[in-house]
Amino acid sequence: MATPGEEQFSLVWQATLGTHVRTDENLLDMPDDPQKKFDRSLDMFRQGKRRLLEEMGIRSVSTKISTPAYTPSPNERLMDALRIDARKQMLAMLEKSHPDTLITEEKRIARCIQLMISLYPRNNEAYRPLSIKLNETLNCTGASMLGSALLTELNIKHLQATVHRHALLLLVPSDRELYWWDMLNPQNNCEITDHDLEGFSVSDLVEHRDKPTSQGLTVQLTSESFRKRNRSWTLADPMYMHISPPDYGQHRALLASTGYAFKNTLPDAALEAFNIATHDQPLDAYVYYGKGCILATLHRHQEALDAYEEALWIEPENQFFKKARLQEFVYVYGG
Repeated sequence: MATPGEEQFSLVWQATLGTHVRTDENLLDMPDDPQKKFDRSLDMFRQGKRRLLEEMGIRSVSTKISTPAYTPSPNERLMDALRIDARKQMLAMLEKSHPDTLITEEKRIARCIQLMISLYPRNNEAYRPLSIKLNETLNCTGASMLGSALLTELNIKHLQATVHRHALLLLVPSDRELYWWDMLNPQNNCEITDHDLEGFSVSDLVEHRDKPTSQGLTVQLTSESFRKRNRSWTLADPMYMHISPPDYGQHRALLASTGYAFKNTLPDAALEAFNIATHDQPLDAYVYYGKGCILATLHRHQEALDAYEEALWIEPENQFFKKARLQEFVYVYGG
C-alpha cells in the first residue's frame, strides 16, 4: 500500500509535468518496486518534455523577434517559428553529402535556438513543463529542458550539465568538440578543452555522449574563466560540474526542483522525489545534498548525515556540504 508521501508525490509529479497518466503508468501501482517506479517517473518526464516541445508558444517573445521581413503570429508555436522541420531535413541532407558543412550548420542552428530561448522572461520558479507552457517563462532547468528537446528533434548531440545548482547544456557537434552552452546566457559560450578539465579529457566526455549511463559523472574545471560564467561559485569553491545524458539529467533536475519546492509544505512528497532522483546512484552531489536537507527537516538526522556523506564523496572539497554534514554530526553524536 502506498504511503502518504508516495500518494502526494504522484499527484505533484503529474501536475508538474502536465500529463494525464494512464492507469498502467501510475507511480502508485508499484510502491515496493523502486526500479519500476524510477522507470515510470522517467517515462512520464519524457512525455512532459515532448509535450513542451510540441506546444511551447512564442506569445511572450513575438515582439522581440519581429523584423520588417517577418512578423510572427503570437499564436505561433516555437517549433514553427524556428522552422524545426525544415532545418531537420537540411541537416539530414548535409550529413549524407556535405559533412564539413554539417558541423557549421549544427553550431549555427544551436545558436539560433539558444538566442530564442534566452529571450523568454526569467522566473526562478519556472521549472515545471506545465507552467512553462502556460506562462512562457523559464528558469535554467526549464531553459535546458526546452533547448534539449529542440536539439534532440534535430539530432544535434549534447549533454546536460549542472554546476552549483545551475543547469546548462554542453553542445557536442559532429566534430566531437565540446562547448559550454548555457541556454540563458549565450554570451558565455566557449569551447571546453583538455586543459580545462581535471583528470578527464574532452574525448572522455564525448564518449559519455556516445555510451551514456544514467549515473553520469562529475568533473572538475580548472580554468578560472569558468568562474565568471557561473557567478554562484565563490573564489574558494572548487568548480565541479556534473554531466549526464540529457533526459536522465533533466529528469533528475526536475525531481530535485520538485523536492526543494515542497520541502516545507509536503516534506514526505519532497523526500519521495529525492528517493527517486537518487535511485540509480547518480554521481550528482546536489541530489544527495537535497535529500539530506529534507531528511533533516523530518528530524531523521542519521539518514541526513549519510546523505551529506554521499554528497561529499562526490565533491570532497565542497565547503557547503561540509557545513551541513557538521551540523547533522552534532545532532547525531553531540557537540
